[in-house]
Amino acid sequence: MRTTYAREGGRAETAASSSVWPFEAASFGVLKLAEGGRIVEANSAFRNMLGHEPADIEVRALGSLLYREPGAPARTDPWGYLLASLDAPAEIKFRHKSGAPKWALFSLSTTGEAGCHLAILIPIDEQKRREAAAARDLEHLSFALDAANQGIWNYDGVKDVWTFSAAWKRMRGISSRENYVAQGFDWLETIHPDDRAMVKDYSERQYSGELEEVAFQYREKHRDGHWMWILARGRALGGRTADGRPLRIVGTDTDITDIKIKEHDFETISRRLELALATSRVGVWEADLRTGAAFWDARTNQLFGRDDVAVTVPPGTWENLLHPEDRLAIVTKCQEGLATERGFAIDYRVILDSGEIRHIRCRSALVKDATAKKNLSASIGM
Repeated sequence: MRTTYAREGGRAETAASSSVWPFEAASFGVLKLAEGGRIVEANSAFRNMLGHEPADIEVRALGSLLYREPGAPARTDPWGYLLASLDAPAEIKFRHKSGAPKWALFSLSTTGEAGCHLAILIPIDEQKRREAAAARDLEHLSFALDAANQGIWNYDGVKDVWTFSAAWKRMRGISSRENYVAQGFDWLETIHPDDRAMVKDYSERQYSGELEEVAFQYREKHRDGHWMWILARGRALGGRTADGRPLRIVGTDTDITDIKIKEHDFETISRRLELALATSRVGVWEADLRTGAAFWDARTNQLFGRDDVAVTVPPGTWENLLHPEDRLAIVTKCQEGLATERGFAIDYRVILDSGEIRHIRCRSALVKDATAKKNLSASIGM
């Protein structure tokens, strides 16, 4: 049966027809609207979506069924608002009979009859709930990353535009209020010339689909002019645009400038120490007191008449090199130094495999690493 709504003489009446409206069995809401958005025909899917009986919506204007947020003023032209969907479908919130909001993807088209329109409403409540949940999760994630000083960037392949989080801007000296976006590869201009080709290569390979995920380090110019080191990680998501670009790429940037400075300082100190040890003919070794194994650097091996390479030696190697007349006293002194955790300073003799006797002076210290493992570190010289 088809339900038709009409008004004659100012009174609403419901008439039954033996013919069935073609849209009555549709799984989504379909309406025929007269001038001003007045409901002329409505299928059962629409009525069920909003919880109405036929009599509830007789000759009502569809605009009267729009949801109004608490405290918000009523729309002055609800039909004009709905007519905007002639250009493109819109997500619109309608009011259920209970007063609850119901989301629908709403589209409008003309029917050929003067002043009449056909409206289609597809329920999207579940989709909107998922979107809201995803938005909350993203907000929580963004807050956590921002608190950890992790900058978030997002590439929209459809618009070919990059957008950036407040933390991303802050680490570069850009105001969070600045509407900073980048088009295409414009952002490469701020990258250090020596790193630019490498970064562009990673990006192009991700654009092409060769790489789904990338991670690399590079230098970028801060707004105040100094160079900063960035660790970038990014992943392509979804499908691809018609011209082959990823639909979306998301990633994080971490400012690792302090780490790079410390690495440089450590390399400088290590290089100077290496030079000092080489010119002073001093060897360095370290023993793991739990296992007894020891690491000897190349100069330590030289002093003991072994190959000129750094190597880990098994327990007992050093003791076996000690001169028999010195062994008991030296081992006892080492044990006493370990017991008091003060280390030791000793002079002793070793007998090389060639039979040569060498006099060695050793200075040691007991140290603990991050795992509280005790190591004995020592320097030795002729």
